[in-house]
Amino acid sequence: MSRRISEILELIKIVDSKFSDNTTLQKMTSVRIEATKDIAIQNNIAKETARDKYRRQLAPDIIGTEEFDDYLYAWFTERQNDLFEILVKHAVDKTDIEIIEEYFESKRETEYIEWPEGKELVKYKETFLLRIVRDTKLSRKIKNLYDYKCQVCDLALKLKNSIYAEGAHIRPLARPHNGPDIVENILCLCPNHHVLFDGGGFGINDDFSLLGIDGKLYVHNNHPIDIQYLKYHRNFHEL
Repeated sequence: MSRRISEILELIKIVDSKFSDNTTLQKMTSVRIEATKDIAIQNNIAKETARDKYRRQLAPDIIGTEEFDDYLYAWFTERQNDLFEILVKHAVDKTDIEIIEEYFESKRETEYIEWPEGKELVKYKETFLLRIVRDTKLSRKIKNLYDYKCQVCDLALKLKNSIYAEGAHIRPLARPHNGPDIVENILCLCPNHHVLFDGGGFGINDDFSLLGIDGKLYVHNNHPIDIQYLKYHRNFHEL
């Protein structure tokens, strides 16, 4: 993990430990200052040095500590996605992105749904957009298999120092779908095609030709996709 991302996440985690339901936007600065003091003590550095570390770490997206406090507050109170996206933008490599994803996903509310058989419980998490988040390890496995390239358009979203893709469930995890979190039910898509797919903008036939848009889904030899989930998606969206 790069030093910049490591230091920013360290600060966010300490702020998290000090944040409470009574913390207002006005008190956010005090909480962040307390966190930087803790970091100064832990690393045996001057408080001013610890404070200055975060002033320009995420520039030009975040300039100054006041703006940083606004993003921190938006994350801790409303789980807004802005801070996550900025950190991903400043990631140096895939490892940075994976660690950022793991932290932010670990802080989302975890719930449980029951399989139709009534025997096995499946853990899922709720995202900022009220979608169910893919399991980090499984989606990472699929994304690495495709080098983070979208299976529909073959493009990888290139950030400043890294690339980005999303793990998309064919049969969604959320109610009423209750899809399984397995590799046979996960695709590697760019954000645009992920949103289009989830919204029924296109479907996938059993032979992997695309329905609603031109093209064919690229499928790696080591990626077993279960066509029952493709059928479910088509039926649900009446494609």
